[in-house]
Amino acid sequence: MKKVIIFLFVFLISFNIFSQSAKPEVISSGGEFYENSNNSLSWTIGEVVVETTKSANNILTQGFQQPSYSLSTIKENINSEFEILAYPNPTSDFLNLEIKTDNKSYDIELEIIDISGKVVLNQKIKESISKINLSNFSKGTYLLKVFSKEIGEINVYKIQKIR
Repeated sequence: MKKVIIFLFVFLISFNIFSQSAKPEVISSGGEFYENSNNSLSWTIGEVVVETTKSANNILTQGFQQPSYSLSTIKENINSEFEILAYPNPTSDFLNLEIKTDNKSYDIELEIIDISGKVVLNQKIKESISKINLSNFSKGTYLLKVFSKEIGEINVYKIQKIR
């Protein structure tokens, strides 16, 4: 009897030691959640929906949905002189780049790099709000690097080109 109790104790502890939990998270380029008194809608760009099952009162969709979104750049801006916004992301034709700074003496440039590491666009930024034409780019993921030759890299963004 003593051996059985020890075996059960070790068996139950081993389940507890080797168990893991999966958090319902997904890293995506966008998404949103809307809710009113009758309905709710949540969506995530880049998340594959495998199956949806409906009944009279419920809808179950297989896949991850997260309650909050955390969007960040690839490389965080460590230079506090600049506030840079790149939007909309994902985009189909144009990307707006908004640079806010008190110091106008830096020559700021941007590079757009494709997934293979090839620089597909290099240009100087002349205005505080610039419109970058991406309509001739192929659909895919690109890196947008904003930098100055005087201070180096400022920010690096992951840009999703759709259509």
